Amino acid sequence: MAVEQVEELRARGNAFYGAGRFEDARACYAEAILELESALKGVDVADRAVVGAKLAQLFSNRAQTYIQERNFAPALQDAARALEYEPSNEKAAVRRLVSFENLERFETAFQIVERILDDSSTRRAQPALFEYAVSARRRLRKAVAQDKAAAQQEQHAIGRMVHENQQLRINFGCLIPSTVVVGQFFDVVVNLGNEFGLFRRDYLQPGEQIHLQLNLRNNADGAFKLVFRETTDPLTSSTSSGPETNGKISLNERGKARFQLAIQPASSTAAGRSNMALALTVHPDSADRWNLLSIISLPFTLYTKAPLDEVNDEDDIVSRLGVHCCRPVNLPGLDQEILLAESPGNLGIGGKLWDSCLVLTRYLSANKHLLMGKSAIELGSGLGLVGIYCAMLGAHVTLTDIEEVVPLLDYNIKLNFAKSEGDALIPVAVSHFWAQQPRTFLRLPMSSSCLTLCTIQKAMSRS
Repeated sequence: MAVEQVEELRARGNAFYGAGRFEDARACYAEAILELESALKGVDVADRAVVGAKLAQLFSNRAQTYIQERNFAPALQDAARALEYEPSNEKAAVRRLVSFENLERFETAFQIVERILDDSSTRRAQPALFEYAVSARRRLRKAVAQDKAAAQQEQHAIGRMVHENQQLRINFGCLIPSTVVVGQFFDVVVNLGNEFGLFRRDYLQPGEQIHLQLNLRNNADGAFKLVFRETTDPLTSSTSSGPETNGKISLNERGKARFQLAIQPASSTAAGRSNMALALTVHPDSADRWNLLSIISLPFTLYTKAPLDEVNDEDDIVSRLGVHCCRPVNLPGLDQEILLAESPGNLGIGGKLWDSCLVLTRYLSANKHLLMGKSAIELGSGLGLVGIYCAMLGAHVTLTDIEEVVPLLDYNIKLNFAKSEGDALIPVAVSHFWAQQPRTFLRLPMSSSCLTLCTIQKAMSRS
């Protein structure tokens, strides 16, 4: 380990921070963190605490750069990582509290403050943390009371958006990296939610847990295996039971799980591999009671060692579209699953899979005679599930949506028709705004038998 290099990077980061160049400071801290974490495996047990303290300082410093920019979510993540390496790091503890409070996690912040003030040794050992806890106690108590009152007022409104008829779906709460190095751990967050991303605790019966299954795709030969490591959830300040070695994941009472994952070779001859992905499905232990919509990460490349920087056209496309996962949908009459890339962060309602689309495709699967040889126009296609399904069943399909959504439609068409021979039944995506006069591309020959497909979400929610 090049100690001098790490110290130089930290000093440069501190200088950038002092000059207000927070992004440059983070780059220095990140490089130093990578250097230390890579070297940590080969460090003697006696020296691990020293390296851990240096890592804690770097993570804490990086957290402060985010706080200066009022970007408190990554600040919380970094402060929590710092405390994992060095639980007594006072600055990291203060920065974690600052982040909790500014993220309006008042109840969690208040509980931490109470623990600090109940510990008589904190005042002497960590005076800055103690003083912050004293100053924060009253305002946090008031904020918690106001938060509970607001939650009660919103409960009725939220109840209208969450009901038992909705399709619960599995989600990745983080971006899975596009390049993964064998043996290198990365964070994974998973959660459940309905089409609005909401999950109610009263879905669960007393003492019940929902279990998911995590598998590695493009690994039919079993050349690689998943290795798990527990991690502290900074949003709860608690550690839940980690995944089992077979990939079984137990969600907490909020329908969430957080852990670290690495991919290891099952044999010494395993080489790198492209087009791998993580797939999350409901575990057989929960399948009888829970019908959950599965999810697949975007493909990633597995390397045996860290690659040189390279430009990947696919990564550039995915970044522009804001895509970070795919939704696999299996429907009757097809010998393949339909893959749908989602982008709710960039496109809002146009970038996610709605329950109404699932209902319409299930109806069409029971009435396939409506589609054979027909021409179909789908209005407000979103991800394109309905139109893509119709095309796979033999219809000539035009998918339409507003201009901003069309690139995502094109991407989903390529995902599902990349291996098709010819283009006769490959759907096309064009921009069209409802209530406007149809353009030339929507004018079908008079001899065509035409279906107009439209999903209206209001039909799937309570009035």
